[in-house]
Amino acid sequence: MHALLNRQLYRLAHWRVASDEINYRRFFNINELAAVRVEDEMVFQFSHRLIFRLIAEGRVQGLRIDHPDGLYDPPLYFGRLQDGALRQALAREMGSDQGIDEVLREREFARSRPLFIVAEKVLDRGERLPDHWRIHGTVGYDALNDLNGVLVDRSNERAMTRVYEDFIGHKIDFERLIHVAKRRVERASMASEIESLGARLDHISEKSPHFRDFTRPSLIAALREIIHCFPVYRTYIAPRDPEASEKDARYSGIAVERALARFLDGMISGASPSPAARSANPFLEMFLPFQDRISRLGKLNSLAMLVLKLGLPGVADTYQGNELWDYSLVDPDNRRPVDLRYFGPQGDDRLLLLNLGADISEASSAEPLLASPKGRRWSLLWSSEDVRYGGQGTPPWRESGFFLGGACAIALKALVHP
Repeated sequence: MHALLNRQLYRLAHWRVASDEINYRRFFNINELAAVRVEDEMVFQFSHRLIFRLIAEGRVQGLRIDHPDGLYDPPLYFGRLQDGALRQALAREMGSDQGIDEVLREREFARSRPLFIVAEKVLDRGERLPDHWRIHGTVGYDALNDLNGVLVDRSNERAMTRVYEDFIGHKIDFERLIHVAKRRVERASMASEIESLGARLDHISEKSPHFRDFTRPSLIAALREIIHCFPVYRTYIAPRDPEASEKDARYSGIAVERALARFLDGMISGASPSPAARSANPFLEMFLPFQDRISRLGKLNSLAMLVLKLGLPGVADTYQGNELWDYSLVDPDNRRPVDLRYFGPQGDDRLLLLNLGADISEASSAEPLLASPKGRRWSLLWSSEDVRYGGQGTPPWRESGFFLGGACAIALKALVHP
């Protein structure tokens, strides 16, 4: 049996080993959920055959992609989904596969979004969905946070916070709480990922005379400080998209500056850093120019996914501030009361999805149940009643309104004001 197992492409190990040593990607700290390398074109095509067949047969008109930040390259994945859907549409239109590759290379198709796709992504405070993602929006965590904020009175929010701070005996330091929560998750569940990334970073640093004297413990100490200080859940570094890489490099810069500030604050306050942390300080200062080399060798996305694994459990799941309980359900970093005037016509291009359980007549003067700004006009972007999808026919938008049958799902797009 031992000889047979040794001939496999994997090595069996006790599940506790993964907390100290691991050499594959997994879903957070769940060993059984190993990542499939869909960034590989062949793996993507093989694992998505059923999905594309259902799309070709007209049984599927849209996709919800859960946890796309767990992918190695989310924009590449979304692009391949859209290209696959477009390829099938063109094959039906042209009657064959001949010449489709040439058509797909044309500029107007490079950023097209023929397949309706929404992503389950939590947008951090001040973060916007990347424009280069070929999707139609998120599933709505950010919108739900805003709608929830409408129900919280600002004056009562302050009063509840004061009562809570009196009870715990100190003021709430949100940034510190998040930092502590991330550190707790990293120490308890992600030590193996830190060690693995540190080993890879050590291997790269050995090739440079400027960085080869940084020891592995010092590199790991620097990584720990940097990932605890990232302002967003993850970054998206792609050599084919310099603009996106430049934006995400700014996030890396913020993380390094915060890590340095914490290091210096600890020195000034009298906290005694470890020898590894002391030697990590110069590495922190030189990390930004070094990241270009890491990125070219494909390591920065590994760092991005590790940041994500700490950020989501560290913020949304283990955040300890209970002064406003309902604000801690999805993303406490977005917790805030919201004035109704926040939903203004400027820049509010969110999509509204309704799943109707009864016949409904919608007049142009009326507002959909969750309409953002008062007076906004909506266009009917998609409906399950479209005859192409086996429905009874999508009613056209008219000034007098439209009628939708029961159990109909629709997507409304806010019309841009002239």
